[in-house]
Amino acid sequence: MVESNQGARSWTTKHLVWTCLGSIVVGGVMMYQAGFNWVGAWETGEAVERKMAISACVRDFLLKPDRGVVFADLKAIDSSYKRRQLIRDQELAADTKVADACSAQIGELDPVLFPPA
Repeated sequence: MVESNQGARSWTTKHLVWTCLGSIVVGGVMMYQAGFNWVGAWETGEAVERKMAISACVRDFLLKPDRGVVFADLKAIDSSYKRRQLIRDQELAADTKVADACSAQIGELDPVLFPPA
């Protein structure tokens, strides 16, 4: 006696390939929409470049011989535009976003470390 499978559908190679490709596309779209930050804390190249530029700005500030004077001037300024200009005038950063973040990080440093020269 031979059984017939006319009512049941079986997976063919074609169905399997299309299902895998569809899953990859849907997964890629979901990753893109959710962002890479929750998956291994991945960052885009632009974000990494900005963080590196901010780090270099703070490092260059700390290596300046007149950092105490610059720190005092930075703390005395109320305007974010003028703080950005001070950072740019000291040639610590060229980009406005980097200069903003750099002035914020420098402003959070302990003033005891920077006696005015």
